[in-house]
Amino acid sequence: MINAWKESGDTAKLISALVWSNHYYRNAGFIDEAVKYTSLALKYSEQFKDSTLLCEANWCLAVLQRYKNDFKMQIKYLNECLRWYNRKSKNLTEIEFLEEKVAAFKNLNQNDSVFNINNVIISKARKKGDSALVFSSLLAQAKFYLNKKDAVKADECIQHAMSAYYDKSPRYYYGLIQIQLELYGLTGEKEKQDMILDELISTAKASKENDENDYKSVAYICFNGKRYADAKYFLDKCYDYFVRKGIKDEYNYLNYQYAISLAYIGDYKNAYEYYCDYTIINDSILSEHNSKNIAELENRYQSEKKALQIVGLQNEKSLQETEIGRQRLQKVFFGIAFGLGLLFAVVLYRAFRSKQKDNAIITLQKSLVEEKNKEVLDSINYAKKLQDAILPPRYFVNKYLPENFILYRPKDIVAGDFYLWK
Repeated sequence: MINAWKESGDTAKLISALVWSNHYYRNAGFIDEAVKYTSLALKYSEQFKDSTLLCEANWCLAVLQRYKNDFKMQIKYLNECLRWYNRKSKNLTEIEFLEEKVAAFKNLNQNDSVFNINNVIISKARKKGDSALVFSSLLAQAKFYLNKKDAVKADECIQHAMSAYYDKSPRYYYGLIQIQLELYGLTGEKEKQDMILDELISTAKASKENDENDYKSVAYICFNGKRYADAKYFLDKCYDYFVRKGIKDEYNYLNYQYAISLAYIGDYKNAYEYYCDYTIINDSILSEHNSKNIAELENRYQSEKKALQIVGLQNEKSLQETEIGRQRLQKVFFGIAFGLGLLFAVVLYRAFRSKQKDNAIITLQKSLVEEKNKEVLDSINYAKKLQDAILPPRYFVNKYLPENFILYRPKDIVAGDFYLWK
């Protein structure tokens, strides 16, 4: 089909065929093939310069990046989506783009970006009169403030949400209850937590509108609120449904909730069985995930290997030239490194020699100073001997002047004073 449209020259239908190929490969789990065909769709859309086609191709690539867990690239394609967004489009809305960006930023843990985009969504939803979307987006903002431990602003968002839209249908009511429980947990208002939990449980048990997803939500809330008997009651309502669906990720966490809830209410035998199931399935999910990753890596390796072989046959000379250039560059690099090393060694040697010279000068100067000090000290000691010879002896003074005193206190060795007796 793709070749037929390519040969016919009908670019619009060719792009459409490429996009449908993307859907086929994506649903079959061949993400790399889906990316390949969607990238071709984007390439032809750029040549065709049709904003709707460009928007759709970028949207498909954004979704594929989510499958590949490359959330930065997902945001890049979403920005391109918004750039080419046609407001008359019936397939996608601007709010859908923004909600996808919210999910991407959540996966990147960029909560400030999530908060800012949610504000834009709230503004656009109000203009459209979509009060239900305003309600759910305000609850998301409340969650943002709860993560920041700001109970006051979280409560304000909850009150605004309830003013914008309040519906006790399960879709909205259970989400509101979950946020309120988190708020009262943050503020330590245990009585309010118990009160709304009681109200939730009685409402959920009496409601005829609940489906299995609703029962799963209520079971989760009861489990987090440590109402284990009630959690088991609602798990009983939905467990078989999720097992029949066969989505292991969805029902295996129910096994975990069952195990903990049954243990708390004293049914240890069944608690052990559910926990064993949880452990086995969890290991199986991990093994499948690893096997899938290994298979994807193997496919990618084989594809790249084949591509390299083709390129190698076609460009052997170019590769040889590249290798020669690399070797030359390597030699230049080693030459520069050697030169820098040699220069560094010369600088170190000169610094060492200079240091040795300085030390020799210092040693010589020290010797000269010590010699001079010795000469001066010898002179002072000699002067002391002369002074002692000139001064009358003490016994002589005492003999002729019994009642006497002499104040004679040299500062160090020799004094500048003389005393004589006549």
